[in-house]
Amino acid sequence: MERAKKAFSSALLLLMTSGFLVACTYVAIAWIGLLYFRATPQNDNSILLEWETATEQDTAAFGLYRSLDEGSLGQSLALFPAQGGPVSGASYRYRDANVVAGVLYYYALQEVTSSGGTITVARANAGIEVPTQTRTPTPSSTPTPTPTPRPKLYLPLVARLAAGAK
Repeated sequence: MERAKKAFSSALLLLMTSGFLVACTYVAIAWIGLLYFRATPQNDNSILLEWETATEQDTAAFGLYRSLDEGSLGQSLALFPAQGGPVSGASYRYRDANVVAGVLYYYALQEVTSSGGTITVARANAGIEVPTQTRTPTPSSTPTPTPTPRPKLYLPLVARLAAGAK
């Protein structure tokens, strides 16, 4: 098992087969137990990135990347030395304060193995909403209509008309 791990962790494996040199590229196998990776917008216009592992076997570090394109790795934000081990995990946090409201960011988490191989183990995205402005009513140039006075009814006259008096 250990031998297979090392073979898969190498970035380039050269084989001599039937007199031909064959180059095979292998992706490193992640030997971590990732519990979660999340990107959460914060009230201070930053994005909090958090992840936790259950195990980190043969893991040297974690690379955190940000991009404006979903499939792209983008720019490196930080490199975190592995804090866990083969039977224990760790929690990690990073606050991305260099974000613009209204832009959706794509984050990638990569494991860096002790042999130098890398594998993207998780992706997440988040963005800060553009604040909505509360509109204040503007004064109207239309004058407020003045109520028309109603005619007054005189009760003695109404009583006389009801009684049939002239």
